[in-house]
Amino acid sequence: MVTYYLLKYIFMLRHRSDDSWVMAHAPINLDTQVRVAEHLGFEFDPSTCETRDHNGNTFYASACLSETGGRRYAGLLREPYARYYDPLKADGIMTEAMLTNAYGLLRARDDFLFETDEPVAPDPDELKDMSLHGLIEAREGHLILHDDFTRPEIFYFETTNGPAGANRVHELLGRTPGVDIPKFMPSNYNNGFFTAGFTTEAMADMAMGAPTLDNLWLARHDLGPGLGNHGTSWPHTAPAIYRQLSRVAQDIVQEHGEQIHDDATRPPETVRLIKTLDEQAQVLNPTITQMSEMELRIRDGRHESVSDRDIAIEALDGIYKAARRRQHVAAAKLMVATADDSESQRNRVGYWIDLQQREGVVATRIALHEVVPHPEASEAQTRRTLSVLHSIRTELNRRLEDNSAYTLPI
Repeated sequence: MVTYYLLKYIFMLRHRSDDSWVMAHAPINLDTQVRVAEHLGFEFDPSTCETRDHNGNTFYASACLSETGGRRYAGLLREPYARYYDPLKADGIMTEAMLTNAYGLLRARDDFLFETDEPVAPDPDELKDMSLHGLIEAREGHLILHDDFTRPEIFYFETTNGPAGANRVHELLGRTPGVDIPKFMPSNYNNGFFTAGFTTEAMADMAMGAPTLDNLWLARHDLGPGLGNHGTSWPHTAPAIYRQLSRVAQDIVQEHGEQIHDDATRPPETVRLIKTLDEQAQVLNPTITQMSEMELRIRDGRHESVSDRDIAIEALDGIYKAARRRQHVAAAKLMVATADDSESQRNRVGYWIDLQQREGVVATRIALHEVVPHPEASEAQTRRTLSVLHSIRTELNRRLEDNSAYTLPI
């Protein structure tokens, strides 16, 4: 991947004129920001929206836009003018055909460098929706703007929810930020790389720091969907898990005070806490993926000849297997187990707490389909999806109630 961008960068350098180099890195003026925001579907008010030009931690220079209310961030890169551009004046997001025309020379080079003769079989499950039916903003692509007096301007853009947008998503799903899920607060502490001490202090107040516009890459990582990001896992984490971690954080702060911010005196519990929070995406992703793929198969017709009961049984089997795989570590990760507990006790508590986490995933999926049905699903498909999810949750809750002595308090 590094080699790819290095070659691409060298190739672009060789084909840029001095004028295009300046154009690529010149600040994006306010009028252009307003026009770009309009074509991206933003409500952009220059008097209230925060705008900054910066280099960030990505490989491109960017300017960020915030929608009114700070609900979304957008990173922009004005790209060098390409002579192979389609002359038709069509402002807005560029199609693949327009891109091929605009960057014919560069894309031809890319195709030559990375051409392969091995056919790749398409995976229909790749179409699963990990963005909570679009509630978690995460778009990228190219956008073109024309002007009567200048040549066309081409922009690469990326968008993501800001912290206020993440809070709004959680509210739509029936959560109360700051009560049963951390409230995301914008912070530029340590340039968005939050320490264990900072996160522990925040969790004690059921809050979570979120990078500001200064660091779009980290904002996407912390709040966006997709592989390696955390945005999808936050709303899928059961309130009982957050409350347990908040109780632990309160105890740590009360006992150790300012020592949590000192590398020499920081208690190991602070590091364990932040690792547990960070690993929620990894822990829950198998079940989130499983539910998303199941829902996709109902939408695209692959489950048309499968009974609801069989769909639910298959889903429950995957959930039970995931809980068994983690039963030896789940209690320790959430700092429920003690050194005096036997291995069998830790495994028993770990299994049911992990199952409790996965019930939280199913509960969130139900709330999602009730609040924002998938735009590609018919009403009948949405009803069927909800019916299957409710049956899965009913069975999980039955088992959890029978073993409530080993679960976290709700």
